[in-house]
Amino acid sequence: MKFGYPVWYGTGSVPKGIETAAKLGFDYVEWALDYKWPEGIDESKATAVKKTAKENGIEIAFHAPWAGIEIAHPREGIRKASLQVQKDCIGFAEQFEPLYFNMHVSGRTEVHKLEFAQWEVMNIAMQSLQELSKFSIEKGVPLLIENNPRKEFGLTEQFSKLLEIEEIGLCLDVGHAVRTEY
Repeated sequence: MKFGYPVWYGTGSVPKGIETAAKLGFDYVEWALDYKWPEGIDESKATAVKKTAKENGIEIAFHAPWAGIEIAHPREGIRKASLQVQKDCIGFAEQFEPLYFNMHVSGRTEVHKLEFAQWEVMNIAMQSLQELSKFSIEKGVPLLIENNPRKEFGLTEQFSKLLEIEEIGLCLDVGHAVRTEY
């Protein structure tokens, strides 16, 4: 079993986060790609991250952007824009040969709470995840989906269906699972 240390924009510098992870005995960092990342990472910064990780014996994994990302949204424009953001982030992650790329199926769209729309939304999620799975396989980036901290895309029966998709793994966030109040 490997243990990861979270690195996000609030951490400051990714190399500093990697050094902290190494000092604390972690195996890898999970780099969250929310605001300003990956867009704010040029080639020299990416090289510095790779160098620091190698020097410290730390592997890199990624957490996809979550806020505002809705790959299961019934509005096609929102869904497609969200898919493009995720593909851009997977493409960025590829250069780091990551352990994984972890993502949530949904952020916070109220439509998922409407009982009559839940299976439509689930089918849209399946379609989007099939597309992302194919893309991540092409890039050589292992794709994981993480349970939400609420019932929408946080329940076991939903995840068992989503995990039928080829080459998608599960990141079980125990804290999120407790919050869904099974």
